[in-house]
Amino acid sequence: MLSLRNSLGISNRIQGARLNLLLFTIPENQTGVGTINEVGSTFTITSGASIFDISVLGAITFKVAPDYEVQSFYILTVTSSKGKRYKVTVNVTDVVSAFILNNSTILNASTAF
Repeated sequence: MLSLRNSLGISNRIQGARLNLLLFTIPENQTGVGTINEVGSTFTITSGASIFDISVLGAITFKVAPDYEVQSFYILTVTSSKGKRYKVTVNVTDVVSAFILNNSTILNASTAF
């Protein structure tokens, strides 16, 4: 049995198990990803704990800021204290750095795409 429901994430039912799919997109070189909102729950990472941290309130962060040129997406699995499971995909976008020469001084201007 497979059923999909579109909401903030996508709920996916496979043989009675519920897996909530979430997608976050962030620019490279930052550690903050996003927050899973589930009132009254605490969270643990069940897959991907070597790359990510999660607070008991659901705030997901990278342990080390990602580099788009190394890897552009990541997947982790999170379980709430209420038993809900979340498959979280994190897309990392490229940040283009432009160097401008001005009176022998190099200025770094970054723009996220």
